[in-house]
Amino acid sequence: MTTQSIGTSLATDLSSRELQISEQPGHIKIVNTSGKRIVFGVSTALKKATTTPTGVLDPNEAALFIVKSDGKEQNDRITIIYTHPPEGTDKQYRSEYFLGEDTLIVRKNLPIRFEKITAVLARFEKLN
Repeated sequence: MTTQSIGTSLATDLSSRELQISEQPGHIKIVNTSGKRIVFGVSTALKKATTTPTGVLDPNEAALFIVKSDGKEQNDRITIIYTHPPEGTDKQYRSEYFLGEDTLIVRKNLPIRFEKITAVLARFEKLN
């Protein structure tokens, strides 16, 4: 398994043209602009969130995350990891997609500081 941490651009086989991430206060949106499925997982730095989404995005699908916090100032952040699942697999999230020896995993640490995150909720949508 290869894990690569990235900053503002993706310098791997998964390029910035394949997954777009946009942030607004309380919201994060990721869009799969590639021609392949992308499997993703979300985590928080303090590991206190009761809900963190995982999922599979087909091409031209998006996930909108709503970030809930308890209002106490903490140095929490969100990390999104993603990869391509094996060809021919069902559209179902499986953690083993991230465990293969030759799997390229991209980790995106969002630079904004959140208050203590209690939940990250996701809504999926198909884009035109």
